[in-house]
Amino acid sequence: MERVIRKPDLARIRTALVVLKEKKDADLVVIHGPYIAFYFGLFSRLFNVAVPNIVYSFNFTSLPHGFARSRMTYAFKAINKFVVYSTMEKKLYSSWFNIPEEKIDICLWGVEKPRISDKAIINYPYITAIGGNSRDYSTLMEAMKLVPEIKLVAVMRPHNLADLDVPDNVDIRTNIPREQANNILGYARMMVLPLVGEEIPCGHVTLVAAMYLETPCVVTGSIGIDDYVTHDDTAIIVEVGNSESLANAIRALWYDDEMRNKLAEHGKYFVKECCTERSIVEHFLKFVGEQVLD
Repeated sequence: MERVIRKPDLARIRTALVVLKEKKDADLVVIHGPYIAFYFGLFSRLFNVAVPNIVYSFNFTSLPHGFARSRMTYAFKAINKFVVYSTMEKKLYSSWFNIPEEKIDICLWGVEKPRISDKAIINYPYITAIGGNSRDYSTLMEAMKLVPEIKLVAVMRPHNLADLDVPDNVDIRTNIPREQANNILGYARMMVLPLVGEEIPCGHVTLVAAMYLETPCVVTGSIGIDDYVTHDDTAIIVEVGNSESLANAIRALWYDDEMRNKLAEHGKYFVKECCTERSIVEHFLKFVGEQVLD
């Protein structure tokens, strides 16, 4: 039934109910993502069951409106702590869902360095763009038409291809294994992160991966990634929706070995200092310690 009926999400409903039934005496429930947090919070309030909890990866690619927003606001009152990946998200979600700011922590996206094979799977020089959420691939395609001498290997989701005018110097890959995507990212001369707006909390995953792999980045400016990039230091930042500006940045960085090396070095230093698994672990242990002391 859970595979056939997609709305409402029966798997999330079942999971939340099972946790509240079987783990009501737990010291702490750790939740991943806003939607399972919604069901957990909703049933916690409806059944008057209080279990200490924390929600990691509290991130929306698009905000709920109307009744969906109202019911989430109601449910999230049962959540003890929210963890977001950017300063912008803390302010946004606090205002949108009427969550006290002290209940929202900022912990930058933390992972280990992605593993890639010793040999590139693409046998020519190229740049890459990877990801599906809130990407402005139409502007990127227009930019690529202005730099026909540069090849782009783009890894995206099938829905990103809708109405996309792909020029001849662009190779599109969809639904490929993560290992292949990481290989393409690691051996690219640069990565382009084109976002659809100036307030988009997306792109952290691929941006941090690129920095770990020492792949310099050109990104469209968004306050959602301000915690991760500084212009001419850890990335080249261009204005949203401007294909000419994006093309100029791509061409300039393509031919500038010194700048690419600088961005790669500074980006790698940043993620090794701020975006590690250890930082996530330390945040979690600090929260657990605070709960114990309380």
